[in-house]
Amino acid sequence: MEQPMIKKQNSDHGGDVVGFIDLPEEIVHHILLLLGAKMRDLARLSMVSKRCRELCISTPYLRLSNIDTEDKFKSFVDKFMALRCLHGVPTEQFQLRWSFDGDNEADEYRAVETWLQRAVASGGGVAHVRLQFIHPRKASQSQSQSQSQSFALPLCVMRCNSLWFLEVDAGNGVLKLPSLPYFATNLMILRLSHVRIENDSNIGALFSSFKCLIQLWLDKVSGIKSMAICSSSLWFLSIKSFDDHLCDIDIQLVKKLCALSINLYAKPSAAGGKRSLKISAPSFSTFRLSGFIVDHYCMRDSPHLQEATIDLSHSGVTVNQAAANKNNLDKILQCEECYKANHKA
Repeated sequence: MEQPMIKKQNSDHGGDVVGFIDLPEEIVHHILLLLGAKMRDLARLSMVSKRCRELCISTPYLRLSNIDTEDKFKSFVDKFMALRCLHGVPTEQFQLRWSFDGDNEADEYRAVETWLQRAVASGGGVAHVRLQFIHPRKASQSQSQSQSQSFALPLCVMRCNSLWFLEVDAGNGVLKLPSLPYFATNLMILRLSHVRIENDSNIGALFSSFKCLIQLWLDKVSGIKSMAICSSSLWFLSIKSFDDHLCDIDIQLVKKLCALSINLYAKPSAAGGKRSLKISAPSFSTFRLSGFIVDHYCMRDSPHLQEATIDLSHSGVTVNQAAANKNNLDKILQCEECYKANHKA
């Protein structure tokens, strides 16, 4: 009687992963990316065999999250990033979702800064960075109590020539920007959300230093009294603000800007502070303005304007502000009529 065939096991690889780890390295990395493998998944896979550990360390896609992890996870990430830096492994994507739910927030911030520095130093830089910070305790604390710690974007990240996408969701935490001078990079897309800028930094100077920036998203960015945006490369700009300290928005010399969206949801100041909005974007074709009105408005002719969506609230405004609002609408409508007349001609 013929004996049944016994599946040969590989002592190093393990029978369940033989076919997987025998694939070319690039294909394994792509499969892990499609599966959405996070760092804890890599940690488990790296324990299977030496080959699995090498594949995990060499992956160009990093997704770090301490949600539902043990206390030792941070130590594993430290060693993992150190090994990648030692072997010069390039990083294509660096995504981090980190919960700061302890008393050692400063140490946690320094750890994240170190991981970012190692990602940039290893293999010639990083292309895609997405950071999301969660502060469960701060949600119930006052704003003054939650300003004790700040996260500083490492200067090496801001100067990284391979970086083209940067997103920071600070979870209403404080973000410390590098001091001048800034260096021009190849950054194309920048998204800042739920961020409080430290010490009213000159954020406009940061934007103007990125010579290749085409998309800029500012969602609930606070701590800025005035915002001057000047860019020769910007195509899309979105500003959504709930901060009543933001008094002046000055958008100038953005000749390539095609789409502009501004949402000002902070109510007019009870102290009578003046707010202004100045726009000089001759090429933009789509304009969306919503929220509360401003006291002073200046918009230069926009002959290419095709679509304007305006949704402004009159709640709590004075008679003078309402009159100014009517003038603002007239100017926008005049710009659209000018476009239609020129287009027909």
